[in-house]
Amino acid sequence: MNPLLIQFLAEGREFIQAISEKLLALEDDPNNSTHMNELFRLVHTLKGNCGLFDFPEMSRVLHAAEDLMDAARAGRVTFSRALADQLLEAMDFVSELLDEISAAATDQTPSTSQYAARAVQLGEALRGLMVKDVVNSEEVVSEVAAEVSSAQYAAPASVEHVLAVVPEAVRMELYRRLTAGEPLYRLIYQPEEDCFFKGEDPFFQIIQLPDVHWRHVTTRENWPPLTELDAYRCILRFELILSADAAYLNEHFRYVSDQIEILPLTAAMLVVPTGRAQAEPMAADFVQAAQTALASRNYFALAQATRTLLELSAPNLWIASALRWLLLLLDLPEPIDDGLQRLLAGIGEHLASQIPSALPFAKAEEQSPSFATDHEKPSLEKGGLEGFKGFISADTLSSAQEVLEAQREILTLPSTPWLTGQLKAVAACLTGVCVSLGMENELTTLQQALETALADKTAQALLTWLDQLTLPSTTAVTELPSPLAPAASVFQSNTSTPTAATEPVAFNRRAEDQPNTPRTIKVEQIKIDRLMNLIGEMVVAKNALPYLAGRAEDVFGVRELSREIKSQYSVINRIAEEMQDAIMQVRLLPVSFVFQRFPRLVRDLAHRLEKEVRLVMEGEATEADKNIIEALADPCTSCATVSITDWKRRMCGVLRASRAKGA
Repeated sequence: MNPLLIQFLAEGREFIQAISEKLLALEDDPNNSTHMNELFRLVHTLKGNCGLFDFPEMSRVLHAAEDLMDAARAGRVTFSRALADQLLEAMDFVSELLDEISAAATDQTPSTSQYAARAVQLGEALRGLMVKDVVNSEEVVSEVAAEVSSAQYAAPASVEHVLAVVPEAVRMELYRRLTAGEPLYRLIYQPEEDCFFKGEDPFFQIIQLPDVHWRHVTTRENWPPLTELDAYRCILRFELILSADAAYLNEHFRYVSDQIEILPLTAAMLVVPTGRAQAEPMAADFVQAAQTALASRNYFALAQATRTLLELSAPNLWIASALRWLLLLLDLPEPIDDGLQRLLAGIGEHLASQIPSALPFAKAEEQSPSFATDHEKPSLEKGGLEGFKGFISADTLSSAQEVLEAQREILTLPSTPWLTGQLKAVAACLTGVCVSLGMENELTTLQQALETALADKTAQALLTWLDQLTLPSTTAVTELPSPLAPAASVFQSNTSTPTAATEPVAFNRRAEDQPNTPRTIKVEQIKIDRLMNLIGEMVVAKNALPYLAGRAEDVFGVRELSREIKSQYSVINRIAEEMQDAIMQVRLLPVSFVFQRFPRLVRDLAHRLEKEVRLVMEGEATEADKNIIEALADPCTSCATVSITDWKRRMCGVLRASRAKGA
């Protein structure tokens, strides 16, 4: 027989025993997710191992059992005694097949086709439990599906809302194409419900379209329950954005022209910021400063301010998406003021909705003059985004000071042939420092100093600008608590607690292959018996050494040799005894090997007799020789069976006796 098949048969019996134990444990604790997951893993692994061989009957039953366990694990089916009974019956069938295969005398893989009808019956019974639970919970599923589908497929309020489902990166690319003069169209295709019976193929129509930039498939109505789904009724709705000409699209769909809608796209439709709504404290100052910069058409300062706030915002926020759109509009050859103003107005409205006390930043020119206080709101002319200073840490200011000192050292270096590039590089670095500190008002003087330095071919103008530059006072900076501080403190507290040394976990393992699982190796019994025979011969051979020592001293008169033999005998004797004990330990099995069949036996008998029986097992760890354990199996099983059935018989006898006495 194939060695792989032999291994499968041995492991299969172990899996069946483990499955039975987990099923019985789940009967006592149906809500134990650990047992449920382990049971599913066992059934899944056994099914996968069975797939290596041509045993369709076994695969059919195990596949149905796996589906049932998956449904129970996911909560779609309630674990019950009936479910456990059906699974146990399925495992008994698999065990019977394993015995049939193991008894085959030929080297060829035996056929189990004679069990096909029974396998079909068991598979249908297992799947019937799933269908029953699905039918019982159909109303609940329908209600939940209706809520989800209505939220997912509700009619949008506007075209912009529809386009919000298009990924932002795709919309930005489409925006660039539109501003470059490329025409784009939005195609909506809703096939008729009976289109399949007319020989139409909606999917083929869609995949034949050229220059498709985005496609989306939804449904016109909620999906019906699976039991009522008509696979030949088409309720699909296709939506695409493509560059094909409208005349080509009309020609392509000329046979279903009444089922399509072709809409031209405009750039404004695509500018739809998306993301999680969250109040951003620094955005208020940004909107006011940005509107001032836009009014003066200072696009450079607006772009720098936008990048600064974008670096401080989480990428998945709505405000971050709006800032990315601002940068896209600013990167155009000719920035669109109307689009920029609409975006800034949208950011202001977003802030007003997130912070009720926020002013309508979208109309800064209408703000009440009484809003100004002793702490005047900064504008771009008075320091750019100076409002950000309250959120700059002392470490940032210290780092900026170090950068400025490094640039000063560069400017004081002797004149070099590449002085022009050196001056421009220093000016670029200084520009970054000013932007990061909210000192955009210094950029104009910095640009003038750079032009003077380039004209004079000396770094003196930039050095003078550095001498006149005044950084914000570190004492005025509000230190924000680092969001990592709590985590760091927890980490320190955890690391101070001594923990037991554990074996390092190797990655790319399955969850069940963790190092803490017992490691065993399967060895044929004949090999262990051979070891026992060899150690027996070794014991007999080493007992001859004392006789040789006596002859060496008495016959040959070599006392020192006799002493050496006796010394080595004591070492060989110790090693032989330890080896004999180790081999005996290999042959020992715990009594639990016999006890493990009792829970299933007691459960089935109690269920058949309609009685509650509690099984208590003690001393399972007691070990004995394998032959003794195997000899105890049948007598112990008979004792357990008789103790339950005789109890039932004695109870019936007592009742009959009491009735006779009463009569």
